[in-house]
Amino acid sequence: MVVQGMTYEHCVRRVEKAILSIGKTRDVYYDVAIGKVSFLKEEDLDLNEVVKAIELLAIRLLKAKNNKVDSFSVLWKIVLSS
Repeated sequence: MVVQGMTYEHCVRRVEKAILSIGKTRDVYYDVAIGKVSFLKEEDLDLNEVVKAIELLAIRLLKAKNNKVDSFSVLWKIVLSS
């Protein structure tokens, strides 16, 4: 899964934590150089659950930053890849 736009270590850690919070994932790693997050998941986990967890985190961060949410894409862009 590609999550473009994350350049700060604290954002990386937060996304890793959000993915782990789903409970059906482990061994989360984000490679800043290529913008790709990788993780192991249980077979029954729908990747849309992971996308939702990251989107909810982005919305919380945007609200904390400027008390409004204009667009999730302003913060990060998620691209599902096989």
